[in-house]
Amino acid sequence: MIPATVPTEAIFNRGHLPDESRLVHSWDDEGEPLGAVAERASTLRKEGFKEVREHRQIVGVVPGGAG
Repeated sequence: MIPATVPTEAIFNRGHLPDESRLVHSWDDEGEPLGAVAERASTLRKEGFKEVREHRQIVGVVPGGAG
């Protein structure tokens, strides 16, 4: 198992439901993403996914200038 050092998310196709995004906690030996199951972060699972991308998180905002 290889830990995920860059924040990454895997996008899962759920058929007729909207796609689901899950954070990648680590990678298996074949390069497949592993993520947490529900609230148990120590339990990892591997699923079929359609896309992996960098997880971009908003960390702050700057107010615009007045006037």
